[in-house]
Amino acid sequence: MKKKLTSLLKSVKSIAIVGASSNSNRDSYIVMKFLIDYGYKVFPVNPNETNNKILGKKCYSNLKSIKEKINMVDIFR
Repeated sequence: MKKKLTSLLKSVKSIAIVGASSNSNRDSYIVMKFLIDYGYKVFPVNPNETNNKILGKKCYSNLKSIKEKINMVDIFR
């Protein structure tokens, strides 16, 4: 499983994170920071955070509002 996940992550460049949070104690924040630190282009998605930036990234209200190509969607619930 780890090998498949590593292979998958090597093949993607941009990731939308649905359920992203500006709360640094939340897993979605921690994962988003990790992905940014490793060079991924990250798009936070959360309708409750739309007027905010999370880790300096514009937060989108839904996936359709992202006009750039997304390779992977990570969902936090």
